[in-house]
Amino acid sequence: MPPCSPLLRKSPIPPKRGLPHFRRSPIIPNTAKFSNVLIKSRSPPKNCAMSYNPEIHHRRSIRLKGYDYSQAGAYFITICINHREPLLGAIADGIMTPNPAGTMVQKIWEDLPFHYPNLELDAFVLMPNHIHGIIVLKSPQIEPVMTLGEIIHRFKSFTTAKYRHGVNQEQWQPFIGRLWQRNYYEHIIRNQESCDRLHQYITNNPLSWQSDSLHPQ
Repeated sequence: MPPCSPLLRKSPIPPKRGLPHFRRSPIIPNTAKFSNVLIKSRSPPKNCAMSYNPEIHHRRSIRLKGYDYSQAGAYFITICINHREPLLGAIADGIMTPNPAGTMVQKIWEDLPFHYPNLELDAFVLMPNHIHGIIVLKSPQIEPVMTLGEIIHRFKSFTTAKYRHGVNQEQWQPFIGRLWQRNYYEHIIRNQESCDRLHQYITNNPLSWQSDSLHPQ
């Protein structure tokens, strides 16, 4: 079954917005393997232009005003470590190697459907200082109804508590102020073409790390 196809928006399409820190580069063959990249299925997509400013998007709301983020749909999510500190691992030769903190973050992400029965996960990638993932909210939701923002807030809170424990008990690198940036980026997936592009983007993300706008240069 093609990724996202049964999950795409059937309600009126909201205005388009840019996607985060994408830079045009040759398409990498789908045979590439990454230990921390989770992909259900892939299709050869086209490149797309994406724009994201990490200096402002973590400080102000970038949600669509009036949009109901509890309704069914597929959403592309980016969550960044505060100050872009590479606290989750390192990339060498295009391969991401998580440290214990990165492994913890990925495990909590993968466990989200156990806590929220109407949530499904699609593609995901762990990077040294951020994560990308596709979250699917199904309909109808079981009470209490959770919005996308509430789910992300709980994910960030739980991972922060676990990270603090790692700092205190296992000498993980301390973070400054807060673990995650205050806000997060989301993009509503509108059609299969968009879903295919995002799958390819997630798959290739470790290979483009050196030129990534979120790289802590």
